[in-house]
Amino acid sequence: MANTSHLSTRPLLSYALAALLLIPLAACQQDKSPGPGTDPQQDEKEVREPGQSMQSEGDPVKVSGRLVYLQRIALPPEARATVQLLDVSLADAPAAVLAEEVVELENRQVPIPFSLQVSDGDLDPRHSYSVSARIEDGKGQLLWITDSHHGVNAGQEGDIELGDIRLTQVVSKPPQSENRQ
Repeated sequence: MANTSHLSTRPLLSYALAALLLIPLAACQQDKSPGPGTDPQQDEKEVREPGQSMQSEGDPVKVSGRLVYLQRIALPPEARATVQLLDVSLADAPAAVLAEEVVELENRQVPIPFSLQVSDGDLDPRHSYSVSARIEDGKGQLLWITDSHHGVNAGQEGDIELGDIRLTQVVSKPPQSENRQ
């Protein structure tokens, strides 16, 4: 005669194991009811969407830094620096300019400090932002430009200090004469 006592205990063990696994899950449920001495209306004021800044909408945010280059080359006296905060989220579209500062240098040299003001409501933590800069001479000829991404973290609290933004010298080719030999 075969021993069948182990067959009758198998379903019982399965139920016990399932119950043991479900008990910790039930304990993880959070109690959403307000506790004694708490104000549910106060709690609602502090609830924010994921990625939303803690600053209130429309607060000004300052994005600042310094324009630098390593070469020891003096800028012409009439040089002008232009710094822009750009929304570079869309790959196949022109970047939207959120803020711009134009600095007439008037014989000043690098490092050139800049400070861009933008409303916190204009910064979306889901977008990508970058600072772009250029220095032109008095005739509008490009001398120096940023050639890499200088990202701005839109989810950061308060003002944003980028530090040094390194510029690259633009080498323009001399115009070719029409008389070729």
